[in-house]
Amino acid sequence: MPCLHIGIVDFEIFENDKEFYSRYRLTNMKNKRRYTDKFGINVLNLRHIDNANIDDKKNELDVWARLFKATTWEELKAMADTYDFVKEAATSIYAVSEDEAVKLACEARERYERDWASAHWSGEQEGIKKERVNTEREKKRADKAEEERDKANVKISEAEAKIDDMARQLQEALTEIARLKGTVD
Repeated sequence: MPCLHIGIVDFEIFENDKEFYSRYRLTNMKNKRRYTDKFGINVLNLRHIDNANIDDKKNELDVWARLFKATTWEELKAMADTYDFVKEAATSIYAVSEDEAVKLACEARERYERDWASAHWSGEQEGIKKERVNTEREKKRADKAEEERDKANVKISEAEAKIDDMARQLQEALTEIARLKGTVD
């Protein structure tokens, strides 16, 4: 099976490259022979949606890109009214964003990654050390939020199991009442 990395980016990878969808493969630099078709990197650049070609539009890559660029629920709803796959994705996005524990974990993880990237690229060694302490703290918070979400999910599952058991017992009791009622009549 092929192994493809699909990068969805909102920044310039190469200077003066305005390509919307790019495909990269491993190639021998001397003889230009392709190494394999089983590995590749595909990049969807959200900054160049307007440069989508006919094939990109036929495969609805531009629609996916607009979905990723959407900033309001109204934009998502308008797209969902037109495309079924956007409706499914928007429903999932909405459900995830409504789960407060997931939201907190995502925000903490996002802060961690943003802080780490900022410290890494700044090159200031002292700042990097300080940022590592802060980002590790944020990572621990994110991990704790994820752990709390998992515990909540376990509790929900246990409660659902109890409800199912109670419903089964109630059904058995109703069946027994109906049986007894039938013997009285």
